[in-house]
Amino acid sequence: MSNEHEQGGGVPPLPKGLRVMQVPVISSRHLTRYTLAWLQAGRDIPLWTIPYPFGVLVHVQPEETWAAMAHNTNEGEDLKAGLAPCMRWAKTHGFRWIRFDPDGEVLDGVPTYE
Repeated sequence: MSNEHEQGGGVPPLPKGLRVMQVPVISSRHLTRYTLAWLQAGRDIPLWTIPYPFGVLVHVQPEETWAAMAHNTNEGEDLKAGLAPCMRWAKTHGFRWIRFDPDGEVLDGVPTYE
């Protein structure tokens, strides 16, 4: 018995047990300009980030991680204002990563910045 993939067409099935994750794409307007630039630079921050030309993917961390990070920087209030509500939103919805993008969705109830 052969399937379509073996005959040279179609897409092969995903391996059984393969874990697939969803990443929400939310507007980078939810971050201040400083916070977005800081996350894209990826230097000296205790967060996993994956910058790309138009935005950044950020790993959702426990609140104590980013709260301590905000407390230990000169721009802590800026970080708390922009990043904290996004982290809380993602954690509430069970996401492990957030993609911040200029074309992403603007979330109700989460502050935005120009």
